[in-house]
Amino acid sequence: MGDNTCAMECPNGVDVPTVMDGLRQMAIREKIPAAEPAILSFHNAVIDSIARYGRTHKLEIMMR
Repeated sequence: MGDNTCAMECPNGVDVPTVMDGLRQMAIREKIPAAEPAILSFHNAVIDSIARYGRTHKLEIMMR
């Protein structure tokens, strides 16, 4: 199974990962507390890595 299985398998053609990312960004902007703070920390580490290197630097993310 590929990375976009949800989008490929949705019978209504909904791109679920894109919808989830949009909702995540809205929640961050609105400062809604994360139900799982570790997930937010991981998300921020990935975004920071992309901002620094133009891509994810997996070793650095794992070390954080």
